[in-house]
Amino acid sequence: MRSAAFLRVVWIAFVASTSAWASSDPTPIGIADWLRMRTVRSVSVSPTGGFAIVSVESFAPTGAVEGSIAEGDFARRSHLFRVPLDGPVAEPRQLTFGDRLDTSPQVSPTGDRVAFVRSSLGEDARARSQIWLLPLDGGEASPITALDHGASRPRWSPDGRRLVVTSSVPLRELVEEEGGPDWVSTRPGQPMEEDVEADPGGSLSEIRAWLDRNTRMNNPHLVDRMGFLGERAVSSELRMSQVFLIDVDGEASPRRI
Repeated sequence: MRSAAFLRVVWIAFVASTSAWASSDPTPIGIADWLRMRTVRSVSVSPTGGFAIVSVESFAPTGAVEGSIAEGDFARRSHLFRVPLDGPVAEPRQLTFGDRLDTSPQVSPTGDRVAFVRSSLGEDARARSQIWLLPLDGGEASPITALDHGASRPRWSPDGRRLVVTSSVPLRELVEEEGGPDWVSTRPGQPMEEDVEADPGGSLSEIRAWLDRNTRMNNPHLVDRMGFLGERAVSSELRMSQVFLIDVDGEASPRRI
């Protein structure tokens, strides 16, 4: 039943995206056309198969756009829509609004609420993405996590009372809490020596000591691992994906498992 409902959502999205193409205008697709597109990013079907919650990505103007389009005139947005699957015509209803990215919806096993990831934009863009909960019978969305390093990928327990989420925690914090890992995380075969003289023109150990000292002074970043490039910048800090258990209806603190 879920597979059929999912395929129907995909078909609705496909028809919506191709209707303008088929109607049409021989004018080539331009940048303005791309900015009018909407893309279904993720789908969660209710346990009964009666509806689906989908995240739809689009672009919105950041202000009054005059003349030719310039960088910064539009920004990415993502909102949640409820799509009925038990009728001949699907009329999606928008559930979330505003300057934010709402993604990764997960309908609860009871079908009465949806957990999702919300990322703020604008002045709150530095805030970490967190898990929010939206009642589907009316009411406002509210955050249920406030993890220091954000949260993502919510998944419900079968009874609908708990969620597991992931958070990307820096390795240095895990080492401080639990001690070092049982593998060499950096400099294979080269233990760090605090008393080695720092010399940029010296031996390999002295060069490493010099780089370590400069790193502590934030000049420059020391990169000592593969996979150090993020989407927009160098990511010199190794992070580990950790799983947390969230009691949705209680007041217990998130528990890292």
